[in-house]
Amino acid sequence: MEPTLIGDWFGIVGGQQIHMDFREDGSVLYEIYGDNHRQTILLTYRIEGDVLVTDQPAHPQEVRTAFRFKDGQLVLTLDGVETTYERRSLSPN
Repeated sequence: MEPTLIGDWFGIVGGQQIHMDFREDGSVLYEIYGDNHRQTILLTYRIEGDVLVTDQPAHPQEVRTAFRFKDGQLVLTLDGVETTYERRSLSPN
């Protein structure tokens, strides 16, 4: 079975916990967990080869991020920086 983006992914970016929920309809819920708060950003996404293209309809600007799967994890590379996400179904808090 080929890996899929669909589902919940958790990782750490800049010291903050990130949750991404990729949905089949081309939307993604992007959440940033900080001290006693959570920021939620609604995005759209599409796949172009090995590139994840995201956009925030409220402030349109496409972001292109290389992605790959490694050992069941999702690895995103943006501006030369790799971030690894683990698939989970539980809330990080």
